[in-house]
Amino acid sequence: MALTPVKTLAVLVALAPLGLMSINGASASGYVSSPTARAQLCKTGENINCGDFAKFQSELIQSETTESGFPRLLLASAGLERYQALDTESAAQWHKNPITQGKLDISWQITSPSNISNWKYYMTKPDWQQTLDKQKRLTAASFEATPFCEIANDATQVQQGVISHQCQLPVRDGYQLIYAVANLADKQEGKASSIYNVIDVDFESSNVQVTASINGEWTKQIATIDRLVVDSPVVVKAGDVVRARFFAENSGEIINKEVEVTMLPGEESSWSYYMAQAINSKHSDVRAGVLHANGEVYPEKHSINSVYAHSDSRLNHAEFTIN
Repeated sequence: MALTPVKTLAVLVALAPLGLMSINGASASGYVSSPTARAQLCKTGENINCGDFAKFQSELIQSETTESGFPRLLLASAGLERYQALDTESAAQWHKNPITQGKLDISWQITSPSNISNWKYYMTKPDWQQTLDKQKRLTAASFEATPFCEIANDATQVQQGVISHQCQLPVRDGYQLIYAVANLADKQEGKASSIYNVIDVDFESSNVQVTASINGEWTKQIATIDRLVVDSPVVVKAGDVVRARFFAENSGEIINKEVEVTMLPGEESSWSYYMAQAINSKHSDVRAGVLHANGEVYPEKHSINSVYAHSDSRLNHAEFTIN
C-alpha cells in the first residue's frame, strides 16, 4: 500500500527570511496590529496585489539592524525579495488608517516568544512623496532621521501577545507613513536583526481619537492556520485530515488538546474556517478566527484565520498537519 505524504505547517515556518532569530526554540516574529501595518492589511484583505508572502506571513518582515534605523535596501519589504510587492508607493493602492493629531496608541501583536531591546517609530517628512526613487519606492530620505517615539525595553524579558505604546505624533496633514521598528536583542552569527513595518495613515481634521489598542481577552496570537508551502497557498482536498497540535512553553506538546477535522467536498477552499470552528467547539481557552478591533475573534471563510490565547496562557504555538 502506498504511503500518503504528510504536509506539516509549522506556525514558525521554515520559510522565514534569512537572519530570523531563534529564541527559546522559536522564531521572533510580529507585526503592528493598530494602526494596522501595510502587510497585515494584505493578510486581512484590505490591501490587494501585495504577494502571497505578505498575505500569509505578515509577521516575518525582518532583516539586519542598521545604525541608521532603516534597512540597507528597500524599506517596505526590508530588502526581502519575497515582500517586494509592498515597495511600490501609490496613494490609491494602500488602505490608510485614519488618525488624528496628538497622541496615538501603537500596538504590536508579537506572534512568537521574542526578546526585544527597543522600539522606534519614524514619521515621513511633509514632502515625502517627492523623495521616492525612480521606481516610486521609499528611501531613508523619505523619513525624519530621528524617531518621533522611542520605547526602551528589558531585553531579558520574553515578549508575546499585544504590546502597546503611546506616542506623541509630530504635526502632519493628509497621507503619511509611520515606519515601525522592533529591534531584537539576540544576535545570529554576530548580527542583530529588526522587525520592520510600514503603516499607512491619514491625518483627519476630526477631534475624534481613533482607538488603536485592541480591547479583548484574546491578546496572544499563537498561530496562523493558513500558511504557505513553497510559494503557494496550502491546497487541501476533500477527504484530507487536518490536525491542530498545541504546544506549551517548557512542556512541549499537549496531546489531549489535538483537534482533528476531515474535510468534506465543498469545504476545501475554506478549510481554515472549518478548522477554526472545530477548535472553538472543543476548547474554551483558545479562540480561532479573525481578530477584530472590538476584541472578538470568530472564523471567516474568506480571511486568514489565526489562533489566539489569553495573555497569561502557557500555550505559545500551534502546528497544523494535513494528510
